[in-house]
Amino acid sequence: PPPAPAFDSIPIDIDSTTPFLTLTMSRDLHHTDIDFYNFVKVQIAEFDLQLEIVWLIKALSFVENEMWQGLWVSSTDGSYDVPRHHWRRDNTLAATSGTMAMRLLHITPLRIYFSYLGAESAGGLDATRRAALERRLGRLSRLPASSAANVECAGVKLNMLRMKNVFASRSDVVNRITAHYKAQLMEQIYTFVFSADILGQPLSLVTNLGTGVHDFFHEPAKGFFASPEAFVTGVRKGTSSLVKHSVGGVANTLQKTTGGVGTGLSLMTFDDRYQQERHRDRAHERAKDVGDGLLLGARDFAAGLFHGITGLVVEPVRGAMDDGVSGLGKGVVRGVLGVAVKPVVGVFDAVSRTSEGVRNATLQRPDSIRMRPPRIIDADEVVRPYDIHIDEGRYFAFRLGIGEYQWHCDVSERRCVVCTTTHVALLGIHRSAGEFADVWRVPLHRLSGDRLLVERTGRRPSSSSSSTTTSTGGGTILLISSEERMYRIPVEDDAVLAFVFEQISLAIAADNQRRVQLRRAANRV
Repeated sequence: PPPAPAFDSIPIDIDSTTPFLTLTMSRDLHHTDIDFYNFVKVQIAEFDLQLEIVWLIKALSFVENEMWQGLWVSSTDGSYDVPRHHWRRDNTLAATSGTMAMRLLHITPLRIYFSYLGAESAGGLDATRRAALERRLGRLSRLPASSAANVECAGVKLNMLRMKNVFASRSDVVNRITAHYKAQLMEQIYTFVFSADILGQPLSLVTNLGTGVHDFFHEPAKGFFASPEAFVTGVRKGTSSLVKHSVGGVANTLQKTTGGVGTGLSLMTFDDRYQQERHRDRAHERAKDVGDGLLLGARDFAAGLFHGITGLVVEPVRGAMDDGVSGLGKGVVRGVLGVAVKPVVGVFDAVSRTSEGVRNATLQRPDSIRMRPPRIIDADEVVRPYDIHIDEGRYFAFRLGIGEYQWHCDVSERRCVVCTTTHVALLGIHRSAGEFADVWRVPLHRLSGDRLLVERTGRRPSSSSSSTTTSTGGGTILLISSEERMYRIPVEDDAVLAFVFEQISLAIAADNQRRVQLRRAANRV
């Protein structure tokens, strides 16, 4: 075969935006019985890996459904089910038995920042997913689902892998690569442990303090050899870095510690509604600065005090309505526990929020921006072609938890309407920053078609019959709920106004028809 080109002389065209994966190889086609490569180079850019417990549960379910055949079979008499531990061996495994040869395999060093979010940080687990987690992990299911087990930005550095004159089967090559990275991960397991929220992220504290001390001495020293002005600037930069990283590191540790304590105490209330509401509020709202931290902290403390006092009455009534006399007793217990524990949780949440604001104000970390909406797989688990518009709407509906997505439409530069099978919601969006938040949301069953109005720009509100009049200034769609609350959708374009009005009317009619059919079916039963 012809001589292989020098490996280091192979050009790789990398522009200002480094690709995530760069694969360069040279294969020799003269050898037909084996796969012969002169060289293989793999370069993976530094990246963040963020996992959520909800995604992990779905991934486990997918693996079980696709790769296991008949996990459970009925007994001979059909009275119970027993597990069938037969792993399906596909013929594709035979593909790993082929022989390959490489003069050089080079995988560059890899840097990964790993983060893990429990269910409480991701908005909470519903009953189905929590049952699935408990089925797999038993009593340990509380740990990975709790925000106390969160891991934030655990930096892992994997050294390069360089193999010369490789001649082995594909499976042996894969095993050698796997063993290399497994050993690297085991050596750095401490980064995951000391980046956990349950310990207050001590690794982050040490890193921040180290960075501040380094800048405090390095910046003045660098300016000393340049000029007196540069030395003064270096002193200013070094002192500022030391103060910011010290205060920010301590605030981060305090925020994680108090947040974990608050989460642990909230479990002692045995109030699932309170826990889910608390988790949802903490997941959707972040303190960007000290002012936000003080405001959100005061609100969380007031919420804990309010839920604790009102729970003395609300919990017994709610328990009696659900389970009668036994539910009344459970409600009394929850109410008494709540009045003692929930205000204390509010205190820890207030400290955690304030510390979060101080941390974010001093340690201004660049946020990761999502380049495109994720692919959402429907309940039928069919992977469909990616559509950026449809998957964006599905992502909105999934994150808000408002039912199955139907349609969404931009009504202005920063406003978007999302309609699902059960809700209509108005969102504030900032696509360049990858952010969105719901302005309001309302269930469809609280709306009716005759209480859907259009207010033209500069005109008085009109009914649905006059909504087809021409105008160039857009207007506002008014949705009046059964509680006499008014929801406004400001629309800038006239064509969009007509489209949104018509689609909301159809959604309300479809929801009414569905509820009528459900009532008829219940009456027949």
